Amino acid sequence: MTPTCDLSDQRLLFLPDRLFSVGVERHIVSLNLRRNSLILRPNKQIRAPLLGWLDDVHRLINLRSLNIGDNALNSFPPTITRLTSLTELILCGNRIAELPIQIGLLHNLSHLNLSNNWLTSLPFELSQCSALSALDVSFNRFEQVHRLQNKHILLLVRKFHNLPCMHSIERHSVCPR
Repeated sequence: MTPTCDLSDQRLLFLPDRLFSVGVERHIVSLNLRRNSLILRPNKQIRAPLLGWLDDVHRLINLRSLNIGDNALNSFPPTITRLTSLTELILCGNRIAELPIQIGLLHNLSHLNLSNNWLTSLPFELSQCSALSALDVSFNRFEQVHRLQNKHILLLVRKFHNLPCMHSIERHSVCPR
């Protein structure tokens, strides 16, 4: 298996066993899982020995790029915040309504695509992603956007509907002029 692994459009529910073969998990740096139907481990199965849940992606410790867009995910996979080498994370086209505060642990993250989700706000902890330079949050359901401390973020906004606080984004200089 090469450092780049494209498993998009495979109708996957679980991650294939070959991703977790001895040695392989240490070599994968880019993983494309877009347009599948991946499943997060149910709470009652937290200690289940079975590998292959989307939550198990944290075992790919050298992962720098992860695309799990268009998987109909209802929540942000919390174990992703353990992937501290990530520089690119694509979660577009899901049903994610909130981000965990642990998102701030992704200090190397430079590109984050959260477009086409159900987000209503962004956590302040996103400011702790000090390398973040591109953030796409278009086509969400924002009610509020907290001030982000990183002034170098290119905020990609194609459509902010029903967002009365849009003026606060300009006032806080999140968007480069």
